[in-house]
Amino acid sequence: MIDQILSPRLVVPGAAAIYDHIGGEKIHILLSGQETGGAMALFIDEVPPNAGPPLHIHQHEDETFYILEGELIVQVNEEQFKVSAGCAAFLPRDVPHTFINMGAATARALVMLTPGGLERFFAEVEPLVTQMEPDMTAVLGMAAKYGIEAVGPPLAGQVNDTPSADGHPRVARSHSAMTFSVPDGETMQILLNSEQTAGQLALLVGDFPPGSGASLHWHQDEDELIYILEGTLDLQLGQEMATVVAGAAAFLPRGIAHDFHNHSEQMVKALAFITPAGFENYFTEFFTLFAQGALNEETQLTLAQKYGLENNP
Repeated sequence: MIDQILSPRLVVPGAAAIYDHIGGEKIHILLSGQETGGAMALFIDEVPPNAGPPLHIHQHEDETFYILEGELIVQVNEEQFKVSAGCAAFLPRDVPHTFINMGAATARALVMLTPGGLERFFAEVEPLVTQMEPDMTAVLGMAAKYGIEAVGPPLAGQVNDTPSADGHPRVARSHSAMTFSVPDGETMQILLNSEQTAGQLALLVGDFPPGSGASLHWHQDEDELIYILEGTLDLQLGQEMATVVAGAAAFLPRGIAHDFHNHSEQMVKALAFITPAGFENYFTEFFTLFAQGALNEETQLTLAQKYGLENNP
């Protein structure tokens, strides 16, 4: 629970702290829990072929993977899923899981931790895992310090893709996600919703054509993180203005006014992680009203009030 008003944070491409990890993985820390008041942390995991951790659980945080490049095989309990570029996996705390890259090229995954804090593990364990012969007893001891418990071996051999079933955790594939659009070309895809994550997090993918955007507003109840996948977006973060490009991330805490606009001539694609979940239902209702021809000043105001969305006059 975040009680104080936090400051927005902007992370530009190339600014990440990079740590070597087991099996040749590289961890790029984009945003730490210290920078978000503990609400979240964000990193990119570069996973080379045949790399992946043992089956393990996290005691303190949920993980959300969004695949940027390549494909990972993700195991959750006894189920295994192929998670390719543009798809996501929500891995709740206290649930055994692991992953492996069985492809021929390095896979890249954007990983959201809620809450933040586990990212400190990668910095602290790096001296141990980069030894010629890592002391795995020491590595596992360090993992235990951060609430990580190994409960089985890494994935190997034949992997079977399991259709995503009801319940948690869930693997979200982009082709089956709920998608809304308006005539000017703006689309919103709800990749992970409150039901899929037990209310912890929502993950949205937005496509914004030239000239589109959102007016100055703030959220009463949610923290938000925007990650730019493609294109260039102009942001206002509190009193600051910034132009962000692909690979940049912006942390937008509750209570802080922000807006964004696409002033370029190209389409912009961006992710929005929202925690806790629930606000994604605003978009469901908004686009439903639009499709019914019932979207007007009065219905927009009622909808905004329902979801704790405040707009500047």
